[in-house]
Order: sequence, then C-alpha cells, then structure tokens
Amino acid sequence: MMVIGSRGVRVSYLSAPHVPSTVCEIIQRALNKDPGQRWQSAGAMRTALMHG
Repeated sequence: MMVIGSRGVRVSYLSAPHVPSTVCEIIQRALNKDPGQRWQSAGAMRTALMHG
C-alpha cells in the first residue's frame, strides 16, 4: 500500500492487451497522483471515453 501512495498507480496496456491504449491513457489520467492532472469532472472523463 505504501508503494502506491508514494509512486502512484501505473496502468499498463501490456497487462490488459484487450483494452485499447486510449482507454488505458484515460484511466491513467483519472488515477494520477496530482489532483491537478486528473479529470476535472466526470463529464470530461465521459466525453473522452465516448470520443477517445
């Protein structure tokens, strides 16, 4: 648990090859340790998922 807290979470396309890389990137942004780098709203994330 401490490792996740200090380094954040990394989403890898290699661990889920059936998931499109754009979806992995969207999820990675949602899990970013820095709140300023995360999606600013659920609607913005939804839009990215729908059009990504």
